[in-house]
Amino acid sequence: MLQMDVNKTNLIFCKVFNILCIFIFSATLPYSSCGSQVLNYIEGEEARLNYSYPCDIYDVVIHVGHRAPFYHSTDGGKLLLPHDQEGRFSVRSSNKSENCSLVLTIYNIQRDDAGTYTCITYAEIEKVQDYNQIGVHVEYPPGKAMCSLNGTYQSGGSVSVQCVAPVGSMSGKIDCYQDGNKLDSLTRPFESNASLKQTLLIKHSSFVYCCSTTFVQPKHRCECTDTVIDPVENRKFVASKDICYSTTIAGNSMFPHFTTEVTDKKGDIILASTILSPTNNSIHQNNVFLVSVILILVIIIIMLVCILILKQRRNKEFSPVNHVDKDEDMEKETSL
Repeated sequence: MLQMDVNKTNLIFCKVFNILCIFIFSATLPYSSCGSQVLNYIEGEEARLNYSYPCDIYDVVIHVGHRAPFYHSTDGGKLLLPHDQEGRFSVRSSNKSENCSLVLTIYNIQRDDAGTYTCITYAEIEKVQDYNQIGVHVEYPPGKAMCSLNGTYQSGGSVSVQCVAPVGSMSGKIDCYQDGNKLDSLTRPFESNASLKQTLLIKHSSFVYCCSTTFVQPKHRCECTDTVIDPVENRKFVASKDICYSTTIAGNSMFPHFTTEVTDKKGDIILASTILSPTNNSIHQNNVFLVSVILILVIIIIMLVCILILKQRRNKEFSPVNHVDKDEDMEKETSL
């Protein structure tokens, strides 16, 4: 009797196990058969999704997640996209004998573009022949850093600066530069669910350039322009895109510039202006350029005056009045 109960229990266990195996196999079959893959990108990069399918199909459809399809091959290749994605998506298909392919390109990929992109092929209307899924994962760096003096002075005339930036999916930090040198940090980067915080040590002297960056792709100091601080006057600046003196002003690259924002005690902007910071070399080059232009203009004016004088002389020599006067002089000479 005991043996029969054991056999019955084993039989039930085997049946349950088989049912579970069939369920798991059935659930994973579509994903394994369609060749699903995941591609990783960093925000701003170009993404290329490649799909292949048989050529004897009726329609090819692409959609992301559970949204409505944004591409139908039967619609002439038109893309139905939100406003923020228009111009950044393109689809190119190629037909080669029995094998066809489609390439979905996403330019300047953004974090909102992440998702599962599914390409479905229809043999006939409402008859799915095959589908292929590609997952897109987008990493993004921290946002722009906002820094300010916290009034805590250190030894040697230095002062601490508190910086905060929106947190990104990539691990980040905040760097500051002064006189072309990278500054030391008083605290390690601290990331919460919403922000990235860090305190750095600066000298109470020249301008300080701070920015958020990542450990994987650190920014060059010439790109570090999130916040610019004058520690002496306790003012914040909005720097030009390139702080390494390559910014052009009206076609002239001699004068680097930045726009100043004077703030009150509450941090509100009360004055904004543009400051030009010419160097000695740039002033000398500018003077030479102006002198050269003036000399060229003077030469051109002299040449024009000479041409006008020559034309007037020629007109006088060949004028009818001059010819009559010459004839009269000839007659007087013959009469004498």
